[in-house]
Amino acid sequence: MTPDAPILLYDGGCGFCSGIVKFILNRDRAGTLQFASLASDAGARIVASYPELAGIDAAVWIEPRTGRLYTRSAAGLRVARYLGGWWRIFELAWIVPTPLRDIAYR
Repeated sequence: MTPDAPILLYDGGCGFCSGIVKFILNRDRAGTLQFASLASDAGARIVASYPELAGIDAAVWIEPRTGRLYTRSAAGLRVARYLGGWWRIFELAWIVPTPLRDIAYR
């Protein structure tokens, strides 16, 4: 893993989540986003280094440069920002309160 590239943790046992990862890979123009299943050795090591992620079962976006974590819908919005182009329109959802966004995420 590249130390300063963003990381997306996902539920590898979820078919929908794995499909989203493939979707992102097909649109990743920069090619720098790193992925790890939460159940993988790499995912477990990452989760262990962030105590606030204990027991997480949702998508997590990690910005290694800043140490910022984004979970659930916020992680999805970070993906939209990362993909750029017209995907960035989804960033308008930041104005929706997190609990409502997370209901849509679930």
